[in-house]
Amino acid sequence: MLLVAPAVFAQDTGNTGDEASANVENARPARKDVKSTFENGVVINNQDVMTTPKKTLEFMIQHRFGLMENFDDLGGLFGPSNIRLGLNYGITSRLTVGIGATKDKTLYDLDWKYAILKQKTHGGSSISVTYYGTVARSA
Repeated sequence: MLLVAPAVFAQDTGNTGDEASANVENARPARKDVKSTFENGVVINNQDVMTTPKKTLEFMIQHRFGLMENFDDLGGLFGPSNIRLGLNYGITSRLTVGIGATKDKTLYDLDWKYAILKQKTHGGSSISVTYYGTVARSA
């Protein structure tokens, strides 16, 4: 018994090969925000341009070592230090608000950060601009 399978070929008659390759070349990639410029919103106890992602609660422990007076304090580890505990919440992808408490001088603070301009990929903005504000009250 002899079986023969018919061959079927298909071609889109709307575009020729040259037109399709021209469309691919002219297509621009989507401009997206650059992610993880820094790992989080603070670099060595200073604010950076990153905001907390939308609907994300972030708990921060910031520990500052004391003065290095002699070898007995192990490089400031056992000296007088300061600790800040804080909570940050991303209201939107651009706006973060937070509260915190600092051991030294018993400070309570409220802070906010707003990303005015975010760095983009593929020909977008090459810089990020963020506004940071804070108010503190001594207990």
